[in-house]
Amino acid sequence: MFTMHVYTMGTRSYAEAILEVIDPDRFYFGKRVITRDESPRIKTLDLVLADERGVIIVDDTRDVWPDHKSNLILISRYKYFRMKSSQHSKPHSEEKTDESESKSGLVDVFRILKEVHCRFFRVREELESKDLLQAIIEEAMSVVENLSLEPRAKRQRTEPVINTSSYLPSSRRCRHWFVRYGICTTCKSTVDKSQSRAFDYLSHGLQLSHEAVAVTKHLTTLVSCSNEKKLHLVLDLDHTLLHTTRIPRLTQAEKYLIEEAGSNTRDDLYKWKAPGDPMVFLTKLRPFVREFLKEANEMFTMYAYTMGNRDYSKFILDVIDPTQIYFGERVITRDESPYMKTLDLDLAHERGVVIVDDTRDVWPDHKRNLIEISRYKYFRMNNSRHSKPYSEEKTDESESSGGLADVSKLLKEVHCEFFRVANEKEFESKDVRLLLQEI
Repeated sequence: MFTMHVYTMGTRSYAEAILEVIDPDRFYFGKRVITRDESPRIKTLDLVLADERGVIIVDDTRDVWPDHKSNLILISRYKYFRMKSSQHSKPHSEEKTDESESKSGLVDVFRILKEVHCRFFRVREELESKDLLQAIIEEAMSVVENLSLEPRAKRQRTEPVINTSSYLPSSRRCRHWFVRYGICTTCKSTVDKSQSRAFDYLSHGLQLSHEAVAVTKHLTTLVSCSNEKKLHLVLDLDHTLLHTTRIPRLTQAEKYLIEEAGSNTRDDLYKWKAPGDPMVFLTKLRPFVREFLKEANEMFTMYAYTMGNRDYSKFILDVIDPTQIYFGERVITRDESPYMKTLDLDLAHERGVVIVDDTRDVWPDHKRNLIEISRYKYFRMNNSRHSKPYSEEKTDESESSGGLADVSKLLKEVHCEFFRVANEKEFESKDVRLLLQEI
C-alpha cells in the first residue's frame, strides 16, 4: 500500500544496524532513511520527496512534527525494557510478557492505514466514471459559485449543491458526498453528521464528506490557478487588519476618540454595538488596510477568519468590504471553529493557501502557510503599561512601512514566484509553503 521511509532521531549507524535486522535486503525501505544527521532538531516532510497530501506519518511522539501534525497517526509507545519513568510498574521484560500481537499498537495502526488507503483510492476509482466526474465537478463548482467575488447585489442567490442522481450509476453505493440539512443530495437518504463536515458559513445546513472536501479543494485550486491566476489568502481580523476595544476600557487620554468616532472627520474609526448587547465598541482600522485589500484581491481569493463571533465579523466586513467584493460569503468565525484555526474549512488545497495572522499558536497544523504579521495595537492594552499606545500619542503606524505594507510586498513576491511556470502542468508541483520558506 505504501512506499516507506524510515525517519529516526538516532544516528545513521544506529539506523543501519536496525535496518540490517528488519530489512536486510532493503526490500521495504531501500535508501529512504532519514536520521538526525540530516534533521537534528525536528522531523519534517521537507526531506520526503512526495506531495504531503499523500504522506502518512506513524510516530509515538507528536511534538517532533511541529509542521505536519495533520499527517500524523500517533501510535502508542512501545516500552519493552525498564525506563526511568516507569518505576512503579514492571516492564514487559521483567514480566517475561509482551504486547499482544492481535491488538497491539501496530495492529491498530495497520487497520487505520488500510482504511485510509482504501478511502483514498476509492475516490480515484469513482472518478474513473466520466459522467460521475462531471457530476462532482458541477457539485463542487456550485459550492465555488456560492463564494462568488461579485457583490451580493449583482448576483442571483444560488444553492450550493445540486441533485446529481442522474449522473451516478445505480449500481454504485452512494458515498453521500454533498449533504443538505442531513439529507444526501444524491440518494436522498438521511446521513449521520459524523460522516461529513459542516460548512454552514457557506450555506446553512451544508455538509461535505471528507472525500468531497478533498475533491472540491483540488478542483477549486486548479480552477483558481489555471483560469484566474489567483491563490487563496486567509486573513485574520483583529490586530491584523484592525484593533477593537470596549469603550469602558478607554483611558482618560483616549476618551477624545469617542467624539471623533461619531463625527465625519475620520474614516478609520468606528463606534458600534452588536444587536441585543448594550456594550459599545470602538474599532480602528489599520493604516493601509483599504489599499492592502484592493491589491490582494488582484492576486488572491480571500477569506476572513476570526476568533470573534458572527455579529462582530458582520460589522467589520460591512466597514471594510460593504459590497462583498473582497470576501463574499467566505467568513469563518468562532461559531465554526471555536478552539483553533484550521485550513480544513478553506475549500482550497493547502499548497495554494497563504495565511496572514498576528498569532502563530492558533494555527497548530498550518504554521508553514503562515505569514506572521506584526501585531497592530492602537488602543492601550493591559500589558502595555510602560509605553504609550498610538491612541494616547495621537499618532499611528506608518502607511508606507507598516505591517500591512510589508506583508503586501511579500504576498506579491509569493504570487509572482508561484505563477512563474513554463506551462500549466507545472502548477501541480508548486507549493506556497516551500516558497514562504525560501522567501
